[in-house]
Amino acid sequence: MYKSNQNNERLLRQIMDNMSDVVAKTDADLSINYISPSCQKILGYDIEEMLGENIFKNIYSYDYQSGCAAMEELRSGKDEIQLEYKYRHKNGNYLWLETVGAPIFEEGIFKGAVLVSRDITARKKEEGVLRRTGAYYQSLFDSMQEGFALWEIIYDENQFPKDFKFLDVNPTYEKTARVKKNKIIGSLMSEQSYMIEDYWWQLLRKVASSGQPQQYEGYFRSLDAYYEVFAFRPNHRNIACLLVDTTRRRRAELALQNEKEWLSVTLESICEGVIATDADSRVLFLNQVAADILGWSPENAVGQHLGDLLNNVEQMGNCNDAQTIFNERITTQTAEINDNMVCIVRDGKRRFLENNAASIRDQDGQDLGMVMVMRDITAQKQAAEQIHYLSYNDKLTGLYNRAYADMILAQMDDEAYLPLSLIIGDLNELKLTNDVFGHQEGDRLLVKTAQTLKSCCRDSDIVVRWGGDEFLIILPRTSAQAAMRICERISQGCQEADHEPIKLSIALGTATRENMLQEIAEIFSMAEDYMYTKKLLAAKADRSSTLVSLQESLRRYNCEDEARTQRLMALAMEIGKNLKLDKQEIDELVLLAYLRDIGNVGLPQEIFLKAEPLDAQECEKVKKHPEIGYRLARSIPEIHSIAEAILTHHEHWDGSGYPQGLRGEQIPLLARIMSIIDAYDIMTHGSVYKAAVSPEEALEEIRQKSGKQFDPDLADAFINFQQNIV
Repeated sequence: MYKSNQNNERLLRQIMDNMSDVVAKTDADLSINYISPSCQKILGYDIEEMLGENIFKNIYSYDYQSGCAAMEELRSGKDEIQLEYKYRHKNGNYLWLETVGAPIFEEGIFKGAVLVSRDITARKKEEGVLRRTGAYYQSLFDSMQEGFALWEIIYDENQFPKDFKFLDVNPTYEKTARVKKNKIIGSLMSEQSYMIEDYWWQLLRKVASSGQPQQYEGYFRSLDAYYEVFAFRPNHRNIACLLVDTTRRRRAELALQNEKEWLSVTLESICEGVIATDADSRVLFLNQVAADILGWSPENAVGQHLGDLLNNVEQMGNCNDAQTIFNERITTQTAEINDNMVCIVRDGKRRFLENNAASIRDQDGQDLGMVMVMRDITAQKQAAEQIHYLSYNDKLTGLYNRAYADMILAQMDDEAYLPLSLIIGDLNELKLTNDVFGHQEGDRLLVKTAQTLKSCCRDSDIVVRWGGDEFLIILPRTSAQAAMRICERISQGCQEADHEPIKLSIALGTATRENMLQEIAEIFSMAEDYMYTKKLLAAKADRSSTLVSLQESLRRYNCEDEARTQRLMALAMEIGKNLKLDKQEIDELVLLAYLRDIGNVGLPQEIFLKAEPLDAQECEKVKKHPEIGYRLARSIPEIHSIAEAILTHHEHWDGSGYPQGLRGEQIPLLARIMSIIDAYDIMTHGSVYKAAVSPEEALEEIRQKSGKQFDPDLADAFINFQQNIV
């Protein structure tokens, strides 16, 4: 028995050693403890190289996990596994192996596995070719410009083709027949509503019965379209057809019956200019739009050479001799010219054209002529230029903006621009101008400042509106001394500038980059610091100058008579003393007499020049001057203390005044006093609307309005004071 088993084992080993497939046996750790000699032929490794190695040592990395998973199945008791994977040959190339494996168990314990592997590389390559070939033909099928459908013929018991079952359609058929493949595959033609026309059935049944291909072109009512159909029977069980949508061609053919009139109306109606020429470039047709663009009438243009019509072309693209370019393109084999920008002159104005031209050729390729289509895109071109301009320019002042400054400073970060000087300016009193006179006046101040800066700078200097009330001047190759001289010119220019009501004033600071070790940001910061220092030192003088400028504007507007101002100030001084006000109150009352109507500078000048009484709308505007004066006074520390009095000096004791309708002692004392002084002076000296009255009549008027318009106690004190003087 033992000898018989030895013989059987020897026979089995001999069989395995002579098998063309690779036979391997592993232990429980999947290390190879036997492998057949065929491993050298198939895998390239000697037996000694394989023994002791893991069975999956040379497996392709992407297949490793699936191989381990299969071995785990054997370990778990599965009778057999089969897998395909790529294995690295000793020469470094990969080959495909198909492996069948079975587990070895002893007393229920996994002891290893027996694996038989076969080289299937050739088969895999054939499968790849087949897959690629199938994909190629499927691609052809899917990309056909003709719709394609394949049906199974459904015969009745008499072998009559009673219906047709959809087996396959390509994407073009779906689009052409307006169906979805997943909806019709497997369905019968009789179930499709678009195929109810009799000629569909007649055509397909004729092909099914005779086996002869048939062609038909006609109108399908259900699809409202024209189709050309070619049907044939590839075998006894199937019918195939090609479907082409000819709707556009057929309808074009129908339209050709009145093409001449239609074409003429169309070409005259479109917004583009159209020119057609013959092979000699003689004009055959010119619509009115093209005539207007080129300055030719259609009657005079027909028969002319195209070059004569284009004799006022200034340029095309980057070519200066546009006529030469047109002639070359017309006479060569170039079939089409697209999107050529042509700038021409018409009536002394530049026009930008978008141009398309195409050759007309017969079936033999002979040149029949050319069609040119042109569109006037001047507005779009100007809009694009405006957008580009606004990208780097300030819309209000026209100066360069901050984006441009950032770009140009980056470009000037180079030794070639040294010394590089910067001037930073901060416009004085812009906020005051906006608050008192409105943003329109503030914009006017900014524009005037920009004009002054430009006039004081050189052509090579770059003047920038940095933002808000700040300006930047970039001075390449400019020394610190030269930059200081420019600052002086700007200051002098501001002093000489004719601008009202706020005098032009700007604080300036400058710094210079002498070498590349200094950062531009550092120079900018230095210039800004110098500017703020100067602004702080000059602040008081600037405010005083502003105040004087405003008062001068009042006089020029005829809003305030100098003699009247002096009378009011003198009377305010006397009344203040009579009422036993302290020195500060008297000074503020006199200042109020001087500046009470300072807000008038914010009103339209024509109101004060009007001889006849103001209308209701103008009166409402005048009532705004206390608020304007209040905002102005709040902006100037030197007169800040009388801001409330300026605001309220037109309020009445009984609350009937403006602008807030205050009453009684809600009205500041100085404002109540000024109300009486102001009224008395107007009554006794007259105005453009009312003649003067005597002092006695004026005092009587004040007595009558005591407790109404005027503070009764102050009215009595004023009357007594004036009577004593008289």
